[in-house]
Amino acid sequence: MPAGGARAQARVIAGRYRLVRELGRGGMGVVWLADDQLVDRRVAVKELRPPAGLAEAEREVFGVRALREARSAAGIRHPNAVVLYDVLPATAADDAVYLIMEYVDGPTLAELVGRDGGLPDALVALLGVQVLDVLEAAHGLGIVHRDIKPGNLIIAAGDQVKLTDFGIAHTLGSTRLTRSGTMGTPAYMAPELFSDQPITAAADLWSAGATLYFAAEGRGPFDRDTTAAAVGAILAGEIPVPRCSPGLSEAIAGMLRRDPGQRATIAQARAQLLAAARPAPGPVPGPQPPPLPEPARQPVPEDPTVFTNMPGHFALALVRVAWVLAIIGGGVATFAVAISGGLAAGALAFVLYCVLGFFGSIIVLRRVTRWRMLILDSSGLAVEIATLGKNHHRFAEARWDHVVRIGRLGRPSKPGLFAWVSVGKSKPARLVCLCLSESPHY
Repeated sequence: MPAGGARAQARVIAGRYRLVRELGRGGMGVVWLADDQLVDRRVAVKELRPPAGLAEAEREVFGVRALREARSAAGIRHPNAVVLYDVLPATAADDAVYLIMEYVDGPTLAELVGRDGGLPDALVALLGVQVLDVLEAAHGLGIVHRDIKPGNLIIAAGDQVKLTDFGIAHTLGSTRLTRSGTMGTPAYMAPELFSDQPITAAADLWSAGATLYFAAEGRGPFDRDTTAAAVGAILAGEIPVPRCSPGLSEAIAGMLRRDPGQRATIAQARAQLLAAARPAPGPVPGPQPPPLPEPARQPVPEDPTVFTNMPGHFALALVRVAWVLAIIGGGVATFAVAISGGLAAGALAFVLYCVLGFFGSIIVLRRVTRWRMLILDSSGLAVEIATLGKNHHRFAEARWDHVVRIGRLGRPSKPGLFAWVSVGKSKPARLVCLCLSESPHY
């Protein structure tokens, strides 16, 4: 047993956790294997002790970061996240913070690939799906991990992924603890993390893509001899393409896009990885009867979609023609009244015409356009229905958490239905085509 393990045997934390041996070291502390003598189980103890020589302000930041890791880990309850059992804060006698966590018996992804080399494509895809699942849970709580890398993914029995180490996790909307420099493993950090751009959940997608590249190729896409060279490759170098199946390669490439706005979402990457995880069909022995025709399936939209039963462009064109004729007729009538009854009578006729035209147009447009909208979630399940004068009425269980708001109709430039749709409160509305005139929804 190494010397560190011998020293660990003599230590009991909080009169309960007997340290057995050292499991690993990181930038913020040491992880020990320990026995919980109270409930008789194996646990992992992460010892977060501020380095010697730190200024008081730096020690305070260290303590805040340690407690932030505890809060982040405690908030995520997911099968693919290491469970946090307890937190022991620093005391006057011991300035370390101890995180008591689930012990997972298995190698990290870095150790597994270092031992066996690049993994099979189907296994990489299945591991990737689990990573995306736990990231989706964290992002739903507003937590960005910021340090997704092979060393922070433990592969337990049954190829189950366990994400650990929330030491530099960032809560969306909170203040950065580090104003200068960067936090994370440079070779797996998203490009925007090297600047003062806001930290978003898209940063974890880049790191997940680089990690899956490592799992498939046996090396990281931006592994270089120096940190500066790795950062340069991330910011300006050519992004390599893994030599794996097309489906897995496309999924990884979608996550490794420098522009966070163009980067694949979790839903998009998961769909590609699930397709890549399916085994390829083998040769069919002997003659086979023709397969039965499958019922036609509507494609499942990747993002929340809105359909409406508004009439098409022809009916809207008729409304425009009616408006033009009404304006011409109103102008002629106003002119005739002004000639016969004077300017005052003409002005009064013009005002009455505008008032009647305004309320008449509302009645006609409501009768013609029928603003009734059907909102579908990402799997095609009907979620809500809305009318012009009523709020959305939920009649089925939703499976997405974004808000879809409908603004005004844009002018269609081709046959089909168009609307201004905004996804989320902070994103600008954009003009989208709801369905083409050839669509069965039209």
